[in-house]
Amino acid sequence: MEAAPPTYEVATLRDPVAIFASYIPPNRLSSATLVSRSWHEIFIAQLWGNPALHFDVEDDRLCAALSTFARNLRNVRLATRQRTHTLHLAHDNGDRYSFHGPEWLDDVLHLLPNLQSLVVRGLSHFDHASLMQVRLVDQPPFNLRLLDISNCTNVTPGALARLLPRCLSLFYLDLSYTPAARQWVVLDTLKHLIGLQVLKLRGLDLDNFHVFMLTHTLGRRIRSLDLSENNITDQYLRMLIEKCLSDRSNDNLDARGQDAEVSDLNSGANMLSVSQGDHFESYIRQIFTTDFVARLALEDRPNPGATHLYLSGNYITPVGICELLDSGTLHVADVGGQSLFTDRHFTRRRMASVWQAQSGKTVIAALRDDASAKLRYLRVHHGALAAPARSTGVDDLVPVGKSTLQAPTTFISTITAPSSGDTEDLSGTGALRAPNQCLHPAMLPHLRTLILTDFPAASPNQALIDRLIDFISDCAAQAAHAHAQAKLDWTSPPGRAGQTSTLRHSAAQVFALERIVLELSKDVPVSNPSDAMSSAQGAKRSMTEDADSEVLWSAAAGDFSFFGGESGAANDESNDNGRGQSPSREESQAVHAPVQSQAQVVDNIAVLSAFRKDRKLAHAQHKAIDAGHAHTEGYWPGVVQIVRSTSGIYMEESADFHSGRTRHT
Repeated sequence: MEAAPPTYEVATLRDPVAIFASYIPPNRLSSATLVSRSWHEIFIAQLWGNPALHFDVEDDRLCAALSTFARNLRNVRLATRQRTHTLHLAHDNGDRYSFHGPEWLDDVLHLLPNLQSLVVRGLSHFDHASLMQVRLVDQPPFNLRLLDISNCTNVTPGALARLLPRCLSLFYLDLSYTPAARQWVVLDTLKHLIGLQVLKLRGLDLDNFHVFMLTHTLGRRIRSLDLSENNITDQYLRMLIEKCLSDRSNDNLDARGQDAEVSDLNSGANMLSVSQGDHFESYIRQIFTTDFVARLALEDRPNPGATHLYLSGNYITPVGICELLDSGTLHVADVGGQSLFTDRHFTRRRMASVWQAQSGKTVIAALRDDASAKLRYLRVHHGALAAPARSTGVDDLVPVGKSTLQAPTTFISTITAPSSGDTEDLSGTGALRAPNQCLHPAMLPHLRTLILTDFPAASPNQALIDRLIDFISDCAAQAAHAHAQAKLDWTSPPGRAGQTSTLRHSAAQVFALERIVLELSKDVPVSNPSDAMSSAQGAKRSMTEDADSEVLWSAAAGDFSFFGGESGAANDESNDNGRGQSPSREESQAVHAPVQSQAQVVDNIAVLSAFRKDRKLAHAQHKAIDAGHAHTEGYWPGVVQIVRSTSGIYMEESADFHSGRTRHT
């Protein structure tokens, strides 16, 4: 993916040893380097390129080996030290590292002249003392392209502001959860990083003042901006939209006068897919920690404007979400887990009111009219799945605090699935026109991933899960319509294999959705009014406060079978059985029948799983009867994932930074 083409020898010569070098076990690399000079040149790069790859992430030997690596850098030849491109020091829970002193960071930065990626996430030794020991006077700038110093609590603002201006080549910078990065003396240094395109500022408690200053400092240089878990409001979100997103009035022209989208397209179809998808940051992390990179083709597009924006966990209402989607320039939008605003002087507004902007446009309309052309990834609250078309205004909404946005059951129960009379069949394939009252997959033909946050695992009725099943059925109809359209493409090459891949690519141009992710809500459904009161007060049943433990305790709340005699005496004094004798199974079920009837809830996950299995079995039976059968009603070949919501995405990023043999196997 480098801009400079390879030499003729590199392009034509195929050395088999270089191909399987990355698959050699770590304990064999040292022996392989001693075979011959040619093998030494190949395997020494694998041995020194990324030392952390030779160990598991949770292996205690990793800290000991990396400590030895840092201590002995002064005794290693320059030709060998020049082969290290990545150094990932895993977080330590104590004194697992044994560096020779605070000079270790100075040794790493100066004795590894070609160091490209430095990951010190959560490292306690990355502190004020080590930063102040780095020599900066009469020294050239560092060659770092990727720097991850997130969750480093021992860093001071002055020491961090001293280091960042000397990393002029940075392309990726992560300052998330580092308290010192909140200070303006640190954020102001970002103006020196002219090549920076990925910036992560999660969990820094940034307010509107910080956003105001950041918009003037960053401008449109940043392509991917993560401001999740901060204190941003709608008012300054508008400034972020005006200053940091692509300017549509200038037709997105780059420095050479070419359209920005055309510039990305010239980089190749694969690079275009990477730059517009949700795996953009993962690709950057992987490529910078795998081998040396001279220059990325993505860097040929200056001032692209933010196309990947992460804003979950802020004081942003659907009013701000509508304005964000109105820009029509985002490829990745994370607006899930937003706050529900209430009024101090009036009663709580209905859930329907916060899903409509002051101009009367709803989030659904903004997705359909403005964001559908470019949006590839959307993370939004599950209330958008069934948001109504008409609702009251939000002029009286006053922010008073941050809380999890939960859709009340009264709102969910009033939403009904779209009737067949509101839709119109397209081309006889079963594809439906998008109704106005709720989200429909036809509104976002280029969307590849849809994530619905705070999805309840159980509900008092089946309205929400029915709406989701209808949405998946609509996805099946749209996929069948796209497949039928792809068959009419005259550019399909002859042959079964070539035609299959081309049909899949052509169908994705019509309908591209591949994955639906349901992030389960952390709240456990209650079974009776007393439980509801304790749940509203934040009471926990288990000692560990774990979600799974809470579910087990809630399920066993009405089960007194362990105290058989006491349960019978307390609930049925007129029992014919003697005092102290346990009632029979039938009598116990009769006693607890009213409680069980009150505690009945709809298991949304079980209903969804049963629907998916039934449709998959029906499709398999139809294929067995007719091999050419392409569409079964309700069967969608896409992926539906169910996950628990997490506070961050560190697990995925750790896999990218530590992408070794363990991950590939």
